[in-house]
Amino acid sequence: MNLPVDLIKSQTLPALFLDVDALNRNLTAIANRSQGKTIRLATKSIRSLPLLKHIMKSSQTYQGVMSYSVEEANWLYAEGIDDILVAYPSTDRHELHKLTRHMKTGANITVMVDDDEHLSFLQAIAHDEQSQFCICIDVDMSTNFNGFHFGVRRSPLRTTEKVVQFAKRIQNYPNLKLVGIMGYEAQLAGVTDYSDQSIKDFAIKRLKKSKCKTCAFETATSRKSFAQRRH
Repeated sequence: MNLPVDLIKSQTLPALFLDVDALNRNLTAIANRSQGKTIRLATKSIRSLPLLKHIMKSSQTYQGVMSYSVEEANWLYAEGIDDILVAYPSTDRHELHKLTRHMKTGANITVMVDDDEHLSFLQAIAHDEQSQFCICIDVDMSTNFNGFHFGVRRSPLRTTEKVVQFAKRIQNYPNLKLVGIMGYEAQLAGVTDYSDQSIKDFAIKRLKKSKCKTCAFETATSRKSFAQRRH
């Protein structure tokens, strides 16, 4: 008897076969290692609404989701999830108008920005709807390492100075509220430490070590800059 196949062969595909006990053990282990930090779930990796809700109910460590699009964020909100970060900047006018209406009813949905045109575009929609957008700045986390560029050039905001100046300009838009900053190191996130290739392994370890030092410096600089803004 092929148990997984037999259990799902009568189900409409795609279907999920999940060992819930193993999942719960993993959730507990990750929560224990989080050291008090909260974890936001990426919906592009977990394509099951019941599973997302199960994970968030399992521990206060798991709070909110990061959706792939504004359309998906609106759908998730309608399905009872109300702490949502949209992963990428969007110019989907129809869905953004719908999102502002959710905001009026108390939704906690944040949209991503990395360009002044995004700010003007969102301000116009929020003004028309007499609503507000909560926004998050998308910071590029690529690395220049010994003359080579590592990363995906995710955002044009590549330095502390550019991020701070961009954040200051947001104050010129009365219907936009800055609530966060995001940086995703795509060049490191999926890279294993050991690949059985000595030269590649050496480069990966050097890159990660260098990035940690840069991140620490940039974080300290950013905190100082934003602290000065508050005084």
